[in-house]
Amino acid sequence: MGIKIDSRQSWIVALATSLLMSCSVWTFRCAGLIYVALIDQLGVSAENASWPIVIFCAASSVLGPAVGAASMYVSIPTLFIFSSCSGTLSVVLASYARNIWEITLTLGLMQGVCSAFPLTLGSVLVTRYFDRYQTTAIGVFLSGPAIVSMALTLVMQAILDEFGLQWSLLLLSGLTAQSIPAALLIKTIGPPEEQTDQTQRGTITKKPVHLPMSKSASFTALTSSKTSAGRTGYTDYHTKKKVPKMVLRQLRRNKVCRDTPRIAEAGDAVLSYMVERTGRKRNSERSGKPPDTFTLLRLRWFYALLAVTVGFIFVNTTLLNLIVALARDKKVTSDVAGRLVALLAFGDLLGRICSGWITDKEFISREHLMLINYTLLSVGLIGLGTFSHPITLCFLVTLIGWLLGSSVILFTSITRNRLGFKLLALSSGWYFFFGGILALTRPPMIGYFQYTIGSFDPIMYLMAAVLLVCAILYIIALWFDNEESPNALQLDQWEFSVDEELDMRWGRDRATSFTSSIASL
Repeated sequence: MGIKIDSRQSWIVALATSLLMSCSVWTFRCAGLIYVALIDQLGVSAENASWPIVIFCAASSVLGPAVGAASMYVSIPTLFIFSSCSGTLSVVLASYARNIWEITLTLGLMQGVCSAFPLTLGSVLVTRYFDRYQTTAIGVFLSGPAIVSMALTLVMQAILDEFGLQWSLLLLSGLTAQSIPAALLIKTIGPPEEQTDQTQRGTITKKPVHLPMSKSASFTALTSSKTSAGRTGYTDYHTKKKVPKMVLRQLRRNKVCRDTPRIAEAGDAVLSYMVERTGRKRNSERSGKPPDTFTLLRLRWFYALLAVTVGFIFVNTTLLNLIVALARDKKVTSDVAGRLVALLAFGDLLGRICSGWITDKEFISREHLMLINYTLLSVGLIGLGTFSHPITLCFLVTLIGWLLGSSVILFTSITRNRLGFKLLALSSGWYFFFGGILALTRPPMIGYFQYTIGSFDPIMYLMAAVLLVCAILYIIALWFDNEESPNALQLDQWEFSVDEELDMRWGRDRATSFTSSIASL
């Protein structure tokens, strides 16, 4: 018996994972201050100073597919314990580094490898413990790094000025060590309850499903119809309305999605039985083996999700790396430049914590909110490159932080709905992999714009263009999407039989083998 989904223990897991994530990736969140400290205290060039953070991002990203594959054979809490201990050691070793390449090896490569585990698997683990409040829980999980960034950046500059870079890293290794008890706490809580039940090929499995119904509720039947493209669609028999895909989609095999819109009005629970007619299964399903990369690469939606996610990673990491340097380029005082980092983290935190309810309450779909955020982010980045007044910069940075935080909590849920839960960890790993490959272009790009162009403003315009292109590509994917996601519920493979006599208007449609009663849309 595992932990109940959406329970108090689930929220403890989300908070513990958030603490672990925060203590593991604080170097990335403080990239702007570390970048400037390397230039000022070690006397290295702007291009060389960017290498530790770039290698950190590349290492934590390129290992994504390997980490995702490892999670299929080793439990995620066990991997977290390993990464927490190794990450603490890497920061301690970085405090003894005396040149930029030793810091790149320890704080960049070693710490990046250890951070790959929480970056890739953190949201995957939280998703396992939540269903209805999934987006809000991911927002809570991702709020930890924003809190650490906002609090740490306010004092890190003073620590760097007082103790120097090496002693500051030694002091902050204690912060990294706090990820160890967080990983142990996750290990002691245990796994969530099973959300799937394995079935053998050719068998029929009955499973009780409690559908909330009342005698006054209005019911309707679903009927299938062939489209001009030859695909099967499902419409409301009485109203002729097309059934939303959210109603049809299942997130795990043999289960009706718990966050599906209400099936009927609240009332007495009526016991029904859901019957699955199993058909031909993939080799990985019949053998019990986890799906491989080739399964993922055959899904067209993977590439659409890859484009929007990698584009977001590129913009987010570049902005964190350059926000202080951009402020100095605009002749802003060092105090205001430090506040910009804190405001970016503050807006990011608000977006992660306060925007999840918008999609959980179904005011707008996750995909539409993501596209709106991308458009507004492009406008904000253009403004960041155009204006130089400190008040305007503070407003734009706060707005951009909100949009970044509001967007980052959506990717896991969108991927889970489009690709299915079993491919979630593997797909997340590949997102970070290609994001890390793209990050390798940042040092020469920074050097080119600083020494050849003489300004960082064009980078803001470039990032705005990247986000607009990603949004357009995703809109095109939505436009041509006329069928269910790969793991969507194929309604003609299921039938629902009601054992109790109900006063419902089913008529002759009850005789069809794939009918289901839902509340009138």
